[in-house]
Amino acid sequence: MKHVILLAYPYRFFLFCAFCWFSGISAAYAADIWTPPAFREQANKLADNTPEALLATGFAVVLPSPAPNQNWSDLEETARQAEKGLWASDEWRIKSAAETDLLLQQKNQFQIVRGTVTKTALKSEFLYLNFASDWRTDFSIGIRRANLPLFRKAGLSPQDWRDKDIEVRGWLFKLNGPFITVTHPAQIRVLD
Repeated sequence: MKHVILLAYPYRFFLFCAFCWFSGISAAYAADIWTPPAFREQANKLADNTPEALLATGFAVVLPSPAPNQNWSDLEETARQAEKGLWASDEWRIKSAAETDLLLQQKNQFQIVRGTVTKTALKSEFLYLNFASDWRTDFSIGIRRANLPLFRKAGLSPQDWRDKDIEVRGWLFKLNGPFITVTHPAQIRVLD
């Protein structure tokens, strides 16, 4: 199944989708069946720890947010290392920044990409982090100049990330090569 639950507040809608996922019922069909008692019973069982349960079983991905929940990130990482749920699928594995052809095939989707920053360049609107020698074709990320104070406040200095291994999550699109716009420090994890 290609659908994924991206956890963000509020999560009631995601609870509904999760039940549909686990039950093998399409969301459109489930909405038409007026919530049978079995659904209400299952939904109530999941309601207490839905985000945690979905993350621990690998059926959810944490969306970056201004108030990140570290427990959620830890649960996602544990499920990913154990290749549970989505993480067992090649489609949801973390992509390498060097896989530009694959990344371009997956544009307009939420992706998690890892790589080594080879160059940083502060231009008029963005701080660009490039992951290979040709920014016109290779994977890059951009941080709006206006958002750089958020990084400083978080104790991060993206200008100094040359030769650092990082992981970035966000919506992948094509801007020259594959590109992710970073709006908040929660989207990036420095690995070394």
